[in-house]
Amino acid sequence: DGDPGEPMLVQTDLALPAVVSALGAKGWTSSQTSLSSEILGAIVPSRQALGNHATWPLTHLGRQPLATLTRVETADLRLVLRKWGSDFEVRNAQGTSLLLLVSVTADRLDPVFFGFALLEEAALAPDQLSSAKNALREALQPLSGPPLEIQGGPVLLPR
Repeated sequence: DGDPGEPMLVQTDLALPAVVSALGAKGWTSSQTSLSSEILGAIVPSRQALGNHATWPLTHLGRQPLATLTRVETADLRLVLRKWGSDFEVRNAQGTSLLLLVSVTADRLDPVFFGFALLEEAALAPDQLSSAKNALREALQPLSGPPLEIQGGPVLLPR
């Protein structure tokens, strides 16, 4: 917190389990690590493969994500998708639900010595972010109503 954050690519009021399930069907794997293991993984060199590392520790407004999923893209690049709760609820005829924010970042390993490497956050190019946004829209749209998109803003996927 305090640093410019990653862009929120999607906002939705879909139920969290449905979002996790839909993304799991598209190759995303749930990451079940604690903030302390994320911090240790970021500062202690390791010989683990990238897919076995805890994700880079991030918070949003001082809060941990509600869910974190990963997908290894190449041997040295892993996408990390985080679902954050917001302070907003959406009310409609179906009831009230929490507005979820979805962001995507990337991790990579930085070799340091004797086969050990440190986890570091990797920058995503604008075309990679656009591709991630399109993939999220495609994965979640079957669960939602028609998507709404403001040019340059997040995709809004209502239930």
